[in-house]
Amino acid sequence: MRNHLRAEEKDFFERLVIVVAKDDNLTKAHARYLESQLIRLTREAGSVALANDKTPDFRLLPEADKADMEFFVGQLRLVLPVLGFDLFRRQVRPAEPAGAEDGEAVFLLSAAGAAATARETDDGFVVLAGSTARKAGTETFPLGYRALRDQFVQDGRLVDDVDAGMYSFAADVTFGSPSAAASVVAARSASGPREWKVRATGQSYRDWRAQKLGGG
Repeated sequence: MRNHLRAEEKDFFERLVIVVAKDDNLTKAHARYLESQLIRLTREAGSVALANDKTPDFRLLPEADKADMEFFVGQLRLVLPVLGFDLFRRQVRPAEPAGAEDGEAVFLLSAAGAAATARETDDGFVVLAGSTARKAGTETFPLGYRALRDQFVQDGRLVDDVDAGMYSFAADVTFGSPSAAASVVAARSASGPREWKVRATGQSYRDWRAQKLGGG
């Protein structure tokens, strides 16, 4: 934790989860095995940008202990989402943005030359492949979202666009909120509920969501 707090590139570090066993019977080997499995599950899900620079693959446990730890992992997969850490849900590629055909809203955002298209799914707010994002961030670009954007570049989900000042989304990317998506697209602080607009009507995401919740 001290290393994370000191590292400038990890200034997004604000919350943590401490995993314990009620019987205080987790050994160092158990912890290494759990770390290995949780990192693997998170990478396979692709739902978050993982900042770990190491990918441990620890399996040196007796079969009985492995079975116990697999049960432990299963319990974590149930509990962590309830606490707001939904790390293991696999991304599901949404259908092509037909909009009128399936009744799902398609959202647009334009910012200083960047143009993005998005949809809301059960997994989160999804910016669709082919959208663009600004490279040069303003002073208001939140450091956490800047780190997230840089991680997308590193893992190939954002690539250089034909416009030298832009990145292009090489794949659909799921964000935890419309504001996170808007901030990465615009490379500045952005209010997603206000700035994302329904393609068909020009209505803001905020008003669209309020209307949907109200049954209108």
